[in-house]
Amino acid sequence: MRPSQYLYCSLEWDEVFQMQRFQILFALVSATSGFFKQRLYSQRMVIRIEQATSRVSIAVRGEGLEPRLEFEPNLVEFGPVLPHSTGDEVEVIVKNPTVAPIEFYSLNFDKQYLVEEKASVL
Repeated sequence: MRPSQYLYCSLEWDEVFQMQRFQILFALVSATSGFFKQRLYSQRMVIRIEQATSRVSIAVRGEGLEPRLEFEPNLVEFGPVLPHSTGDEVEVIVKNPTVAPIEFYSLNFDKQYLVEEKASVL
């Protein structure tokens, strides 16, 4: 397990225990699917601290999050459309309920993809 995308780090001084506390949040990416399964993970991680002569090994644990999008409405129905008419439109709201960023796009409207696809056919 290796952090592949650094997302967040916070440091705070604990007055009660007189020590520095830190929190690191990172995303993992699977080589096969691009995401890890939604399950618990536990492993040891080695941390190199700047200007220290040794490395520190800590136990890390967390839960994998599968990407999830919510659509409102979750079912879209279009009315009948005549040829050469202006068509029909329905507004759909897409939400990401997780803290992980998700890239959402349509290949039909991705100009770079369409150019590459056309070039590969030629």
